[in-house]
Amino acid sequence: TGASRWTGIKNAGLPWELGLAETHQTLVANDLRGRTVLQTDGQLKTGRDVAIAALLGAEDNNEKLQNIDLSLLLRPAADIRPEAAQYCIQKQDHGLDMALDQKLIKLSTAALEKGLPVYIETPICNVNRAVGTMLSHEVTKCYHLAGLPAGTIHIKLSGSAGQSLGAFLCPGIMLELEGDSNDYVGKGLSATSGEAYFNGMAAERFCVRNSGAKAVVEGVGDHGCEYMTGGTVVVLGKTGRNFAAGMSGGIAYVLDVDGKFQSRCNPELVDLDKIEEEEDIVTLKMMIQQHQRHTNSQLAREVLADFESLLPKFIKVFPRDYKRVLAKMKDQEASERAAKEAEEQDEVELMEKDAFEELKKLAAASSNEKSSLTVEAEPVKRPTQVSDAVKHRGFVAYEREGVQYRDPNVRMNDWKEVMEESKPGLLLKTQSARCMDCGTPFCHQENSGCPLGNKIPEFNELVYQNRWREALDRLLETNNFPEFTGRVCPAPCEGSCVLGIIENPVKSIAIIGSGPSGLAAADQLNRMGHSVTVYERADRIGGLMMYGVPNMKTDKVDVVQRRVNLMAEEGVKFVVNANIGKDPSYSLDRLREENDAIVLAIGATKP
Repeated sequence: TGASRWTGIKNAGLPWELGLAETHQTLVANDLRGRTVLQTDGQLKTGRDVAIAALLGAEDNNEKLQNIDLSLLLRPAADIRPEAAQYCIQKQDHGLDMALDQKLIKLSTAALEKGLPVYIETPICNVNRAVGTMLSHEVTKCYHLAGLPAGTIHIKLSGSAGQSLGAFLCPGIMLELEGDSNDYVGKGLSATSGEAYFNGMAAERFCVRNSGAKAVVEGVGDHGCEYMTGGTVVVLGKTGRNFAAGMSGGIAYVLDVDGKFQSRCNPELVDLDKIEEEEDIVTLKMMIQQHQRHTNSQLAREVLADFESLLPKFIKVFPRDYKRVLAKMKDQEASERAAKEAEEQDEVELMEKDAFEELKKLAAASSNEKSSLTVEAEPVKRPTQVSDAVKHRGFVAYEREGVQYRDPNVRMNDWKEVMEESKPGLLLKTQSARCMDCGTPFCHQENSGCPLGNKIPEFNELVYQNRWREALDRLLETNNFPEFTGRVCPAPCEGSCVLGIIENPVKSIAIIGSGPSGLAAADQLNRMGHSVTVYERADRIGGLMMYGVPNMKTDKVDVVQRRVNLMAEEGVKFVVNANIGKDPSYSLDRLREENDAIVLAIGATKP
């Protein structure tokens, strides 16, 4: 009925406006309207409700509303001020022609047109709002969603920035501000990706709704990481109240300097864990290092200097549902990996079985011949460079490619460097993606890897991200002359890389001759992680020890052959009946093509 509450639609299924209109029409149709007061008093909440009730026929809208004059609601606007415009006749001017981005776009022409790196320095003040947004629009028009390589456009600002600095910043633009900024810094950056480092404290709602960005800050106000759904945040200081309210994804690492963070955090959706996993420790330390590198933060430097003792004070803010999903995904990946390994093992066993049958057939067919046959499974060829190299498990997906040398026929005519010049491109990006980013990198430890202590994993990461200027700065931290060592260093970092345990070794080496000197060289080189193949023209390995020393001095089976078998199990390959240089199957050209180095250990026997 017309007297029903407006919320009656929840129970009766009909809006109050319909009941009012039908009541008014029915009373008029039966000539009863003149004797009836039609009243609506079912919790009318707004002036709009009152106006609608009056339009539909009601005359008493509640005693509280009897003194309200509704005549102006239906009065034409032109009657109120006849000389005023009734529609838009003046074009709005937001002053975009004077925006700071117009200057930045002009200075970034080389990057926009040719993709070349540019560096810009300019002052900024608080009237410059949304700096970087229009420039991002121009980059996106030219390079679409992928944008430019990281750090292609580097803009250094000094002063006090206005609102929304770096809003909707696209890939390839780096904003560096020396000063302070108003609110909404990086608005839109939190949508999917990006990095932000703040040398100082942030105000309220830092990283609100962050869903993919990495950020480091030295303190935040109230409601930090509110409604966060992804990304990683490091807070090197105090936080305000209600931290992580509504946080359903992502991870935050907070340095609880005063032990009161638990009382400031909203525990409704998150767990507060200790940082014990190696992955968490590496991520946290790397982000603090990046923060110190980009902002020259004194606090970050102090934290890194005492990282081991401060680590227990860090708290990992981990959304419970997010943790559960990640654990489920991890279990699923482990199950899939186990199933795949089992399938591969079955295939290997099947291949070995087939290969054995083929070997018996070949042995039977060539029983009257003296030459020996070797059956090997052809390894799967992995690419050395791809257009979209991925860092995750890159050492599994991509093959190593060493330095390329200039054509000898060309080198004979000059005294220039023998190596081809390497330029930024697909090859270097793919090869840098092979770095495992180990938790304990042996490559830059003085006793096992780089004697200068160069930070190899960090350098590789910067090269992978095409951040060449920062990569150079990383080398200069430990090396005064990287252009010298990059050319003449024998690369002990590669030899110490733990990838050599499971990956193809650094070099492939052929050793001609299997006497004591050849076997000694093979053993030493194999221990260093190289792939070693020993070639012997006789039908058994051992050289002088097998054919020169009598059996009464050294037993051939229990001593010599036992040592050969041990070396074979350690990875050394042996090829017998290989007359190098005379047998076409084992020509010197072939050995040079298949190996990085050749060791001649032919002994005193006549060649």
